[in-house]
Amino acid sequence: MSRLIELGSERAGALWLGVSARGRADVFERYAVVALVMLTAVGFTLRVGGISRLGLAEDEVNKLEAVRAYERGDFTQNAEHPMVMKALIFASVEAAGAWNARVPAQLRVSDEAALRFPNVVFGSLTVFPIFLLAAVFFGRRTGLVAAALWAFGIGAVTYNRVAKEDTLMVFFMLYAFYFYIRAKATSGFDQKTKRRNYILSGASWGLMFASKYFPHYFGLNMLYHHFFKQRERGAGEPRGNTPKIFYAVALIVFVAANPAFLLPQTWTYLSAYSGEQLLTHHGYLMGATLYDNVVSKSPFGGTPVYFYALYLLIKTP
Repeated sequence: MSRLIELGSERAGALWLGVSARGRADVFERYAVVALVMLTAVGFTLRVGGISRLGLAEDEVNKLEAVRAYERGDFTQNAEHPMVMKALIFASVEAAGAWNARVPAQLRVSDEAALRFPNVVFGSLTVFPIFLLAAVFFGRRTGLVAAALWAFGIGAVTYNRVAKEDTLMVFFMLYAFYFYIRAKATSGFDQKTKRRNYILSGASWGLMFASKYFPHYFGLNMLYHHFFKQRERGAGEPRGNTPKIFYAVALIVFVAANPAFLLPQTWTYLSAYSGEQLLTHHGYLMGATLYDNVVSKSPFGGTPVYFYALYLLIKTP
């Protein structure tokens, strides 16, 4: 009898510990928004500290020259990149100019800080789409871990501290992935929710394209969903084909956010740029060698094919 009581006590204790652990996890997940806000604040602090200490890189100088051209009404400068990054920098530089005109010298914002500030903000906020996308696949706790790795990751912090389009591209692309997978996972009987997610995904794709001309990610997303279904279609449920409004919204948002794409001067410049007729300035320093990063030398004449694998191995936390 005492043996039964002992066993029962052990089981009861284990059961209590299990319930307690699940309870703590539930509380942690319930306050995920609070955790994400804290990660955003810490990530912002890491990214904004000392952003004006280093001089401008070549691409950043080009962005600043494009902003000066925007002030004159010329939107064709730096045409190999879309307008969203430059438009945000334009707003930041103009705001910094207005601020500097009203404050003493010690409180003024430098060109370097104004140029990089939009990426600092969007880079810090990227913890939200990372959490959402990771939570879809692996749950909220894993989503929070992924968000924390982004907030503190050296590679992410470094990229977010310079005026490069990659920060905005990642931000909008993650939202595009997330809303698209939500649309695919929604029942065909709930057409309103499904349509809303497709529209939000299309808008995110449009902003992503207006941040950087990387259309292959769009194709990879569609290829993934072609082979991996998010849910089985129920009896009598309508087919889950991607609606035309998804593509229409993506195109409309892209053109609205990047109207310079329609200018003949932009296409002339892009033709010369993609044809490698301009000064080559793309490359990666790997070891003691500077490799060209151009299409004509790919895949075996330029950057080593194992470059990204090595980068992930030694740079990922």
